[in-house]
Amino acid sequence: MRENEDRPSLRVLEGDALGSGRGSCHLAAVAEEQHSAQLQLGLPGLSAPRSAVVCVTIHAMALRSPGDWVRATGARQVVDLRVAPSFRRLHMRRSDFVKLAGELGARYVHLAALANRYGGDSWHAERYRQQLERHLEENQHEVQELREMIEDGPVMLIVARRSSVELRALLRALEQISPSFEVQMCLGE
Repeated sequence: MRENEDRPSLRVLEGDALGSGRGSCHLAAVAEEQHSAQLQLGLPGLSAPRSAVVCVTIHAMALRSPGDWVRATGARQVVDLRVAPSFRRLHMRRSDFVKLAGELGARYVHLAALANRYGGDSWHAERYRQQLERHLEENQHEVQELREMIEDGPVMLIVARRSSVELRALLRALEQISPSFEVQMCLGE
């Protein structure tokens, strides 16, 4: 693994993301390499700018109601990057979540093509990173589609887990198209 001397200084904030008092939300940065996209460690609801990506896990979403998350992020699109989306942890069916998001002005999109199918290879860091990058290159059309969604307004990304390798690869792919977006992370444990 190569060290990058130009790493931005990052803070890790802990606390309840939306002030519920139940559990905690661990805000973590995924940038080990310098990104031109502005990485912001902030709480959802701090008025995400128009071109923003708010990354969240189902674990973090379970700390509050799903509607609070969609409202707080101001998301126009809720993009699910999990292989097999399930909302059981939120005590909802997928169709209920889609309906709720729609009622709050956000469109739910499952981008299955960008879901990480290589989790079993994560024990070999370099090979894992290469597989993820190759996967994103092969699905460049979907990466472009996600980048266009980001331009249309804040996007809430539902990710499977807080794997920095996956998010770093996706952010790099998005930045190659256009680096002008902010990233906010509330990934939970």
